Amino acid sequence: MLKVKSQGSMAALALLLAFSLFSPASGLAAQPRAHGAISNHLSVSPSQSLPLQDNRPYEPGELIVRLAPGHNIRSFGGTLISNSSSFTELLSCFDLRSASAVLPGVYKLQVAARSGLDVEAAAKALEASGAVAYAEPNYHIHATVAPNDEQYIAGQQWGISQIKAEQAWDVTTGATNIVIAILDTGTATDHPDLADKIVQGYDFVN
Repeated sequence: MLKVKSQGSMAALALLLAFSLFSPASGLAAQPRAHGAISNHLSVSPSQSLPLQDNRPYEPGELIVRLAPGHNIRSFGGTLISNSSSFTELLSCFDLRSASAVLPGVYKLQVAARSGLDVEAAAKALEASGAVAYAEPNYHIHATVAPNDEQYIAGQQWGISQIKAEQAWDVTTGATNIVIAILDTGTATDHPDLADKIVQGYDFVN
């Protein structure tokens, strides 16, 4: 009986050794090295870091301001100065370095590159100074093709919204060389919008 037990113990030990060599645990031991190799291959240095998408609705580092009556602003030696010392100090505080006129009395102010300006906070501070009539971020403005027809604005042209025309206009507004067929007997051929745009049709009834 002792001999049998000894043989059984040796067999069990051999099975245990084989299991330890070929089990998934041995594969897991190599994974950190493989993971490290992949990480090293894909690593990106700070200077090569991928830029994050900027979804802000305005241009970073820029402000649009209208000066209050009696105030002026100009660039001097890479800084902005005003006839008001307190306003000059405020401009320096936000690192605003340049000003370009966009309209009489209205300026686009810009900061030094990579200054990380909090545009909204700067706009509020400039307005509170009393030196500007208003200050706001340089918002991105997008043109629309929605008509300014009074009936359309009043919601009386319900058919246009039903066919999602505004969404289609974002894709194309058509072309003058495209001819369309209107299967309708109620077309106002003398309508100003249709002037010089009606071509001779075909009477399928008569």
